[in-house]
Amino acid sequence: MIKIGIIGAGSLTAEELLKILLGHKNAEIIILHSETYQGKKVDSVWPAFKNLTDLSFSAPSIQKIKEECDCVFITRPH
Repeated sequence: MIKIGIIGAGSLTAEELLKILLGHKNAEIIILHSETYQGKKVDSVWPAFKNLTDLSFSAPSIQKIKEECDCVFITRPH
């Protein structure tokens, strides 16, 4: 299982990436960083994810990302 983090997870690009990764059998999303949505559940921001995930957005932690993620996507707004 590939442990994945997404930085800038509140962006529309991250929403599309999340759709792809939730359907991938070898992907485990462990970090969703968003300063804007910190502490909120994904489905409260994007209702389409209701009953698909119980993930929440979190504050950034470079140390946690370095220790726990195999792969990190950066999806910052333009």
